[in-house]
Amino acid sequence: MTQQAFLEDFHTLTNGAEGEESHWLQGVRRTAIDRFSTLGFPTTKNEDWHFTSVAPIAEADFRAYQAGGDVSREDLAPFRFGAVDWTELVFVNGRFSPELSALDRL
Repeated sequence: MTQQAFLEDFHTLTNGAEGEESHWLQGVRRTAIDRFSTLGFPTTKNEDWHFTSVAPIAEADFRAYQAGGDVSREDLAPFRFGAVDWTELVFVNGRFSPELSALDRL
């Protein structure tokens, strides 16, 4: 996977997500992706990465998964544990899903 593919995925995943995240987090992510855009993947020639190769990540052919709202409450049933009256927070691909969560007991 190329550096450009990672940048495209970042822009696709963050497009329209501005209202879903805190402003400080948006700033941190923007700074990180700008740095990655400038420097690219680290290599073993970088002192901090001298003993760590990221080649398996950089060369892997994968793309970020986009949640398409294809998770239902029934899909979650095999993963539930505890009492039915427990508070339940559900995250789909790293994003909080209030419609799948049970917050009424908080």
